[in-house]
Amino acid sequence: LSNPSCESEGERKISVSWTGDSVAAVDRTVEVTDNACGMTLEQLQNAVRAGYSSNDPIGSLGLFGMGFNISTARLGELTTILTTRKGDSEWVGVRIDIPKLISAKGFVAPIIRMPKENPNISGTKIKISRLRPGILIELPAKEAQIRQRLEIVYSQLLNTKEIVIYVKGKQLKPYNHCVWSESRYVIYNGQVVPARIYIDRDLGDALFDLNRNCYLSADEAETYYIAQQEGKPLPPHIVERRKRLTGWLGIQRYADPNDFGIDFIRNGRKILISDKSLFQYENPITGQKEVQYPLELGNTVGGRIVGELHVDYLLPTYQKNDFDRTDNSWAQTVEAICGVGPFRRETRKALGFTEPNNSPLGLLVGA
Repeated sequence: LSNPSCESEGERKISVSWTGDSVAAVDRTVEVTDNACGMTLEQLQNAVRAGYSSNDPIGSLGLFGMGFNISTARLGELTTILTTRKGDSEWVGVRIDIPKLISAKGFVAPIIRMPKENPNISGTKIKISRLRPGILIELPAKEAQIRQRLEIVYSQLLNTKEIVIYVKGKQLKPYNHCVWSESRYVIYNGQVVPARIYIDRDLGDALFDLNRNCYLSADEAETYYIAQQEGKPLPPHIVERRKRLTGWLGIQRYADPNDFGIDFIRNGRKILISDKSLFQYENPITGQKEVQYPLELGNTVGGRIVGELHVDYLLPTYQKNDFDRTDNSWAQTVEAICGVGPFRRETRKALGFTEPNNSPLGLLVGA
């Protein structure tokens, strides 16, 4: 939550907790805290605001502003966020009261300040209160599921040991795929196909917004490109940055009807988990989709292809559960992984493709 670019001392820790039956229902809360470097009040206000660009409040979403407000509102009506930096004399923050915002028809949250006993403490803490009735029942019942889901979503960060996450006092452990190593291989179409293929593709340069920590959409970038043609320089927060696709695809040591597919990771967080959309081919003429993998006994035995792709350049939806698939960067990513045209020989031949599909995913499907 706090500024990730700063350096904090000691263990970088995030804690998730909620009050139990010993607390009256009306007083129960969900809390998320970290011990990072904290933020200024302005940084905090920008982070939680749904769209903090005065020019385009809908398109210019913050790093997690819109998704943050939606996710906290699903838990409870009142969210209090406090942050502090080392050396500050107080905690500063905002209180987001959803019913009041709705009645006021605007995003105006009061600033709050609290004294700080130890000036050397830094970090950010979030408290969600006035919890919705169903949440009071679901949280205790789904503690194990919540922990397991977070271990999957943040497995890359947990593997690097840069951040430690606790849920109800228990430390999370990374979830890793059970895959064969690259030393195992088969021969397919006269070439060696290893059981794990590493990906490192340069997808070219694109404009990047340092304030929002994301690449610009094609429409946003066009405005700046036109300005450059007119001799106007890019503003300091807009820079050209390389789009790089990295990661791996591989063969899982077991087959499963559901537990397979590709994870898409953005800034250390899995946005798509076990995604199977790249296993389908959509005919560009008819729009029909054909499942290309798994074919034989797919519904009973299942599939074995898994992978992790790092796609920091892709634009996520505001709910952070998918990417903007209309953006050209998504099409570039699909082509880099799947190649041009379908995987299956019969379908390629029927559509007029004469060359084999030697894309990373095409090779694994065939082999």
